[in-house]
Amino acid sequence: FIGTILTATSVSITAQTLMELGALKSKEGSTILGAAVIDDVMGIIILSLVVAFSLNPPSASTASSVGFSSIIILLVQITLFFIISIFIGVKLFDPILKYAEKLTASKALFAMVLVLCFMYAWAAEFLGKVAAITGSYMAGVLLTRTKYFKQIQEEAKTFAYPFFVPIFLIDIGLR
Repeated sequence: FIGTILTATSVSITAQTLMELGALKSKEGSTILGAAVIDDVMGIIILSLVVAFSLNPPSASTASSVGFSSIIILLVQITLFFIISIFIGVKLFDPILKYAEKLTASKALFAMVLVLCFMYAWAAEFLGKVAAITGSYMAGVLLTRTKYFKQIQEEAKTFAYPFFVPIFLIDIGLR
């Protein structure tokens, strides 16, 4: 568990530093970010599995076949979460964001994005039995496929770095 926690890197700090240096869109910046994102994705998947198995361990008193079946059930549950979340994201994110864009409320689109991310985080932890950050990550990946990606990205820049990055780092530290 400790080893899995230590795999986390801070892509956001790297991205912010590269952005301030004006090297974010350079060949080197893209390589650094690409490697860091791949590292984080693998770390998130491993962390999700470790958390899922630690929250749902087979009891020592059960037979090995019962413990094996509970692991299979857990893996099926995790797989179903990913399949359903991808399906929902691909089919429904654009219509949901189109509706939010039409609302007269200030920053309604970005507010809807936050709602989607929080819902995916909740679903990951309580339905998929994986870490909440996995659900948020899934929502983020699926949001890049929408036609609102550039608009979301611009609004997220002014909000995410000063607000969510410190909260994320504090949360990881506390865990």
